[in-house]
Amino acid sequence: MMVLDDWKWVYEQLNKSVGKYPFYEGTFSYSDYETSKIARSIARQHVGWGRRAVEMRANKTRFDRFENDTIGLNEILDEYKVREAFDLLKEDILVCGIGFLALAGDKVMSFTALEATGTYDWYTQNLKSGVAVFRRSSTPSVINGPDSYMQFFSDKTVVYEDEALNTYKNHTGRPLMTMLTHKATTRQPFGRTVLVRSSRDALIDASRTVRQAIIAAYHYNTKVDILLGVDNETDVDVIKSQTGDILKITSNENGQIPQVAQFAQHAMAPFNDSLLMSARNFCSDTKLSLNNLGLSSNAPQSPESLEIVGDDLREAIIEWQKEIGNQLKHFAMTLWMHKNNVTKIDDNLRQKLDAVLPVWLPIYRSDISKFGDGLNKVAQVAPGIVMQRSVWRNAGLASSEIDQVITSIVDNLQNNSKAE
Repeated sequence: MMVLDDWKWVYEQLNKSVGKYPFYEGTFSYSDYETSKIARSIARQHVGWGRRAVEMRANKTRFDRFENDTIGLNEILDEYKVREAFDLLKEDILVCGIGFLALAGDKVMSFTALEATGTYDWYTQNLKSGVAVFRRSSTPSVINGPDSYMQFFSDKTVVYEDEALNTYKNHTGRPLMTMLTHKATTRQPFGRTVLVRSSRDALIDASRTVRQAIIAAYHYNTKVDILLGVDNETDVDVIKSQTGDILKITSNENGQIPQVAQFAQHAMAPFNDSLLMSARNFCSDTKLSLNNLGLSSNAPQSPESLEIVGDDLREAIIEWQKEIGNQLKHFAMTLWMHKNNVTKIDDNLRQKLDAVLPVWLPIYRSDISKFGDGLNKVAQVAPGIVMQRSVWRNAGLASSEIDQVITSIVDNLQNNSKAE
């Protein structure tokens, strides 16, 4: 039996990511102290930092195109809408550490780690085989498997749907499925979530602190009147309906009135300090700043310190772009081979493929007016710099926009030359 036919194993792999989504969606569970009826009435609170950490990375990771492409991979990206499929998958990759793109018929589809898995090829550093579950049975069987699925192998693709099993030949020598990972290592080739254990602990601590602060604030703000020396026949309910909660204290049989003390009011500062500590721990793991979480520190933050935090996030995103850029190139090449009936990458094709570079839109878009002023000064010394695509990419322009800019520059130079 092939491992992909072992549905018990497949379901075990798919279920590994189930527990990661609550920290992204803000629905995770945690224990808390229930010391009073009021505490039990306060709902569990959840901070939304997990979603913030994922969305900031995903929103700043925008694939543009392949440069030095003499094969036709950019046409493949457009034809199969690979960018769109990747955009749908970015956040899930960051949550689970891995996601999958696969060719289903003539369409590229994206699958989360809840829907797909596979076996790893240490030589290609990609999938050896893969499986995508389209529809699980209402009573899933570890013997019969799901109601609908696809299996991807280096020589064939198997489709099971409507109780019919069909096999399609694959001549590329690689599965028509690829994995896209986040921070994959030799020990963890299927990637790691951006919400690591310590950051999840910080989310729990922060959520518990917020809830306890709400309980404390309730006690702090609730008005309680104390009536001293009333007898048991006094109608307290009438007074209570007008003034709020009342603590009724009667005298004893000797007419003595007990001494009454008041608890010290709760201070909110300890809760704020605890929340900031959890936030700093979370930021340390995710490379975010307190400002990113909607918090501010009492300590003044210099522009230099804010820039350092931004650099940490930028470097983390750049490293991730390098990782999935190579995986996107691998998948685009697989699609190209499939479309053009190519069975092997020869030396000439390998040389062209090695020259292909994945290109991303800038993580932070520059202030175009300041950028233009600076570029104008540099261009007076080095005129050729305005023709460099990398310069315009750093300004935040997409490849299509860069093409227009360079074309306009060339046209202006030619017109000026004719005028002279």
